[in-house]
Amino acid sequence: MEMSLINTIVSEEDVIYEEDFNEESSNTSSENEEEVYITKNTSVETILHSLTPIEYPPTSINGVAIIFHVEGWQNADAAFTDIQYSMGKPCGQHNTSCSYLGNVAVTKKDRTCQGLKICEFASSELLEMTHKTVEFNSDLRLKISEELSTDNVKNNTFVIYLAAIKTECRYKNNGIQCDGKAVLKCFRRHDEITPPTYFIGCSKWRSNEKYHRFISIQENTDLNLLRQLLDGLWEGESDEPINNCFTVLHNSSKKTYCPHPHCERNIVKQGSIIQKTCNVKYSKLIPLDIKKCPYMILVSRGIHSHPPPPPNRVPITIRDRLQELIHQANDNTGDVTPTRIISGNLIKTYFGTEYLAEVHASLNNADRLRYHVDKIQKEINPQGTGLLGVVYNYSKNINNFCEYVKRLEFFEDNHVMIICTTPEQLSEWVKCQYFEIDLSFKRVAEEINEFEINYFNLNHNLTAHALSNRRGKNLKLITAIKQGYKLDKERLIAINNNNKYNIPFRGRDKGSIARKVSSNKRQANKLIKKAKTTFSKHNQNEDNQDQENIEFQEKVMALKERQLTLREREAKIREIELNNLIKEKELNNN
Repeated sequence: MEMSLINTIVSEEDVIYEEDFNEESSNTSSENEEEVYITKNTSVETILHSLTPIEYPPTSINGVAIIFHVEGWQNADAAFTDIQYSMGKPCGQHNTSCSYLGNVAVTKKDRTCQGLKICEFASSELLEMTHKTVEFNSDLRLKISEELSTDNVKNNTFVIYLAAIKTECRYKNNGIQCDGKAVLKCFRRHDEITPPTYFIGCSKWRSNEKYHRFISIQENTDLNLLRQLLDGLWEGESDEPINNCFTVLHNSSKKTYCPHPHCERNIVKQGSIIQKTCNVKYSKLIPLDIKKCPYMILVSRGIHSHPPPPPNRVPITIRDRLQELIHQANDNTGDVTPTRIISGNLIKTYFGTEYLAEVHASLNNADRLRYHVDKIQKEINPQGTGLLGVVYNYSKNINNFCEYVKRLEFFEDNHVMIICTTPEQLSEWVKCQYFEIDLSFKRVAEEINEFEINYFNLNHNLTAHALSNRRGKNLKLITAIKQGYKLDKERLIAINNNNKYNIPFRGRDKGSIARKVSSNKRQANKLIKKAKTTFSKHNQNEDNQDQENIEFQEKVMALKERQLTLREREAKIREIELNNLIKEKELNNN
């Protein structure tokens, strides 16, 4: 039927189009979607099934239930412990029955999302951000503002200013610390060719007083702005705070101040880290008999009122695999370290990639690897790796320790002697005609003297200790280039993860202001040490000069004594000659 014929039969307002009907039908089915009861008092509209843990479980206003099939899992707790959201109070726990699993007795644990931490100068976009699910490839997870970049001259000037006022003056007068303020100073030379040198000094500096505040200034600094800030004359750019910060920290972070400088009217300061709360409710349903009912349920209800938190927890499966890697590395080297693991090939063997930061973003922090290495080292060597550890392994004969350590002797003068050898070496030693004792070879740290008894093996033309220092040293050119490439690429991955997830390469990594304060302290310590060294050399030169003067005077006195002795001898000779002349005259007269 044509459109003109339809219009003659019914009016335009009575015409129902197909797309309107489909849309209405869709809305009706969504509104009337049936609720599924998990327990007697808990219902959801969406149910998901998963064979693996989920780090960022989805949520909705009407509730989402995730059924974890934990049969065959090495650690069923991974269903909840791998979640990156921080959970806490208000909370509760009680036993109930799960109707969805067939009235199975379960323990129901209620938790609340604790949100995350942001800067008090957080951007409005960050404050208003909400989410139900997490898109891992979204750049919105952590937005780095260009205005907070250290390449910005204005921002770098703010960093230098805040670091200067946080750096105390090291000068002391009669044990009293100098309380002078940081001021901009200039060192000008008499010639007109050399430009002046600007630095931040102390307002109470006087001539011939050492160890006052001295902070050098970088090139990308606005000197006029820095002078206004130090003198308290900066009027600011706006009467309102500039909220442009995108710093996002996990709820477990211990930081109290934002690493970036911020402006509040005419005041430049570090923003305080504040809590961004959330009201999403979680319910964990764990069967009392997990073997008979290998299922766990996580129910989430509500919408997160904050950005997704950065990945802070290492998933259990990855953590277990990493511990296996560390054990394997320790068996191969005997003394595993994070550096040996990173530079070795075991990471690619266990995870299929050469970089831990690509395995999981939380491993971008190298301190996590160091933590697991130290933990396993304590398990392997509960008494440490020093002398106490040797005594422990020797007394317990762990892994046939006594097969190599033949004697462990303590003496009354606190000396200790440890004799290490193998049965094969002892049998060869009996046959050798001569041997040498090497005192220059030392592998052991601390104040321990080590010497080796060696002999030259004619069959193999080598000595044992000649090969012991080859590992990690005297690398071939191609090996050094490959290792350099691997380390450089690892740093680039770490930088990318830091920019995207705000996970530093080191757990103690600081912001630009804290790094500048540490740099100022190191520079002050170097200047003090240099001044003391110069003063010591000056005193030593004066002592040497005094010693030379004394020696010169002693030589002069010795010369005068010799001259006096010669004169006495000359006088005696003249006296003898005079007596001889008198006697000669008397004889002639007679």
